[in-house]
Amino acid sequence: MTAIINAQQFGYEQVAISATIAIVTTLILDTIATYIKTKSRDLRSRSPEVSKTSRKVILSETALISALIITNIFKPGEFLFIAITAALAMILKHVIRYKNAPIFNPATLGLFIIFRFVSDPVASELWWGNYNTLAVVALGLIVSWRIKKLAISFSYLIVHTLISYFRFGNAAFAFFPFFSAFFMLTEPKTSPSQMKKQIIFGTFAAIVIHIFVLLNLPSAYLLGILTANAAKLALDRIS
Repeated sequence: MTAIINAQQFGYEQVAISATIAIVTTLILDTIATYIKTKSRDLRSRSPEVSKTSRKVILSETALISALIITNIFKPGEFLFIAITAALAMILKHVIRYKNAPIFNPATLGLFIIFRFVSDPVASELWWGNYNTLAVVALGLIVSWRIKKLAISFSYLIVHTLISYFRFGNAAFAFFPFFSAFFMLTEPKTSPSQMKKQIIFGTFAAIVIHIFVLLNLPSAYLLGILTANAAKLALDRIS
């Protein structure tokens, strides 16, 4: 939805094709990977009832979210890199796992790897999904509320703004990372569900992102989100 609202400056056709490529790639690969894993489990169990369920094709919401994240960070029109990133994200989703769940936000990990290891000026971060502030905030609040992750979004934005104000003064109010706050950190599988842990998670993400920015690390926001995803493993052990 944010892609559609912000599409005018890049051209609706470019955005539509980019989004379609990302969505089709993620859904196909995720469906194939899920089917193979389920089929393999069925063969080991040799249960007729389980085998019947394996024939059902389930389209993943996570795959769709990953596609939309990738679309909103890559410049529209970079079709090849969008497809490669989408494919990589889905592969990593099924490879890097702990307790049958992905450790990292698949789209964030795929984007980080492409941006860091592909030496092509086309493969660069644009974060254009954050351009229309009102649209991102309105949709973000709805999404974050529906998946019960508002505590992550608010704690992250508050701490991020406080640190930015301490560093830059009033200039801090010129930019707010709404897209990452509402659509990336809140990815259901890679963020905590309990309120207290959500606040810790969002606060930690804001702090490490600023540390990475101060250290001048490349793709500091993506790296910060991935670090917070990894920290969730420690939070899960806290009662």
